[in-house]
Amino acid sequence: CKKFTIITDGASYEIGGGQITSKTSGVHQRFAGQHLFPGPVAVGLELPVMPKTPLKLNPEKPLYSQQFDLSHLTHPIDELGYTSQNKPYSVYDKQGGLIASGMTDAQGLTDHIFTNDATELVVLVDENAWTVEEYFEDNDSLDEADDPKGESA
Repeated sequence: CKKFTIITDGASYEIGGGQITSKTSGVHQRFAGQHLFPGPVAVGLELPVMPKTPLKLNPEKPLYSQQFDLSHLTHPIDELGYTSQNKPYSVYDKQGGLIASGMTDAQGLTDHIFTNDATELVVLVDENAWTVEEYFEDNDSLDEADDPKGESA
């Protein structure tokens, strides 16, 4: 692998192995009539999964508990086949600090969320956990509901 390196006064420019690396401890300027960057169509990038650290509780302070019921967000399971069970969720305080995360239980309830202070919380149901569909009734049943005696003109 051939490599070409220029080093001068705290700056370097290195070309080789299909890469170009520039380093400087000062200002980096480029002057040109046109800048073209026709690079690759797609570059795979996998971001690392950052750990979510839940709120640490102080055993010397009072304990507050909340539990969220997400079951009302769907129809009963036997009606349309959707359920709020086993949905991932995250709970945050108003400043965006993670309090807790988990999965809803068979009834669509979160775990009990504990804090040391009376805190307003925000629950986010994680992405890709829900299916959205439109549900329409046929016009005949709607007309009957509007006119139960069947006296429409």
